[in-house]
Amino acid sequence: MQLMDLVDLQKIDKQIMRIEESMGSLPREVDALRDKLNTMTNELKSKEEELTECRLSRAKAESDIEAFGDKLKKYQDQVYSVTTNKEYDAISTEIENTEHEIETNETQVLELMDGEEKISEEIKVLKESISELEETLESKDKVLQEKMKESETESLRLQHERELCVRKVSRPLLATYERIKRRHLGVALAEVQKYSCGECYAHIPVQTVVEIRKMDHVIYCETCGRILVSVNNKK
Repeated sequence: MQLMDLVDLQKIDKQIMRIEESMGSLPREVDALRDKLNTMTNELKSKEEELTECRLSRAKAESDIEAFGDKLKKYQDQVYSVTTNKEYDAISTEIENTEHEIETNETQVLELMDGEEKISEEIKVLKESISELEETLESKDKVLQEKMKESETESLRLQHERELCVRKVSRPLLATYERIKRRHLGVALAEVQKYSCGECYAHIPVQTVVEIRKMDHVIYCETCGRILVSVNNKK
């Protein structure tokens, strides 16, 4: 009788659900922590690359300052050897331009140093947060793995029993069972309790209850849509 096979199947599915519920929100928490850790690790990598670029830019600016400093000294020495106003004006212009370049690069160096300090602090905070997150993830994952190990044998047994049970049920009826189960949080069958649906408590007419007790064809609850069964055949 396929309806009784469905009853056995739902018993197995409820046991599987209880094992999954025993994990609580741990699997979701562990996955969320892993995602967060990946995001923060990528952010840290980006910040470290940004810091490297900042240091390279500062090193170049400092090198340019040194080069412009040598240039400025050369121009300043040439001032004493000019013989015409035109040469003097030309050297003065070069000196002015070089001093401007030095000032610009010095300003850039100061800005880059501020940037380095800010990025370094952000990296420090990120590393501390990542370290704390890794500890939390390790702790929660350890608990999850222990729970999974404890339930592994029972889960395998139930899955085997479920496979055997499924083979006894026709494909159309199994598809209906699975569809209703998905809609109602894993519970596709409702046992008749006196003259009510055991899940939604809707009233069931006497004649319908008589038909349900025969357990020879599928009858649905008109209110919740579950398959109605009568396992004990009690009023």
